[in-house]
Amino acid sequence: MKKFLTALSALAVLLVANVSAQTSQPINRIAFGSCNNEDLEQPHWEHIMSQNPDLWIWMGDNIYADTEDTLVLKSCWDKQMNNPGYTKLVKTVPVIGTWDDHDYGQNNVGKGNPIKKASQRMFLDFVGEPKDSPRRKQEGVYTSYTYGPEGKKVKVILLDTRYNRDDYSRKGDLLGDEQWKWLENELNTSTAQINIIGTSIQFIPNRALYELWKRFPESKKRLDTLIVSSKASGVLFISGDVHHSEFLKDEIKGREYPIYEFTSSGLTHYNKIYHAFNKRRTVGKVFFGKAYGIIDFDWGPQPAVSFRIIDEFNNVVREHKMLMTDLGVKF
Repeated sequence: MKKFLTALSALAVLLVANVSAQTSQPINRIAFGSCNNEDLEQPHWEHIMSQNPDLWIWMGDNIYADTEDTLVLKSCWDKQMNNPGYTKLVKTVPVIGTWDDHDYGQNNVGKGNPIKKASQRMFLDFVGEPKDSPRRKQEGVYTSYTYGPEGKKVKVILLDTRYNRDDYSRKGDLLGDEQWKWLENELNTSTAQINIIGTSIQFIPNRALYELWKRFPESKKRLDTLIVSSKASGVLFISGDVHHSEFLKDEIKGREYPIYEFTSSGLTHYNKIYHAFNKRRTVGKVFFGKAYGIIDFDWGPQPAVSFRIIDEFNNVVREHKMLMTDLGVKF
């Protein structure tokens, strides 16, 4: 009973935090991360809180359940919810997020996950989604949030690359019809200066040894086209999954400004093996180590966006700064 009440109390805090998440105040700092094993040590929560972020974004593999058993899945979510460091974070920082395979079901699973409805319910409970939220009635956990006043708006668009995902094939779909319609509207109607698209798997890389958009060529092309046609301002991607961290840059035909991606993975573990087939990596080297990501927004006379990779000792190990005008932001 005590454990249940503790989890319930933490959930109540999350609900309050997320109700007030979309504010009229400028957002200055976002922290995000992925690949968080609930059974491993998690000192990163204290480090993240020391950065005083305005927002924390889960980017997938938030737990490692790897199961089709709903009881096992729930026990993993409960364990993470009761982690002392995470409990402290949710008391002060609004939390949003999406999922990936290990917290959705089994490794690499897509729309065939037999427990996906129950999994969606548990995930939304974990991130404090209100009980009457439309997000609980749709198929998938995709959503968006807008922060800040006119002229200083940041929109966070979180995709679900699991619930409706086909098997790998050239014409395979990642998002499903309803999510594509929703995403088109989100980009076409956005008035934000910065539009952050959160995708659990990487978008830019052209290597095909991991799960990434490149393995769904028609879906990749469709999103490229949508970014161009929408004329959305300041498009950035954030991602996780691959157990290393890096900054990436790409050009999309028909778009005057480059697209950047910031991958931050993983929080509790990492992989030293890297298949360097991607030639589009931007400033700096890939970082192999436990890490989380920070995005800073400078709304001063020369508005800018800065990426920082922070290691397990809370040291900045990689950083890159861009003027917002170089991202196609117009004020």
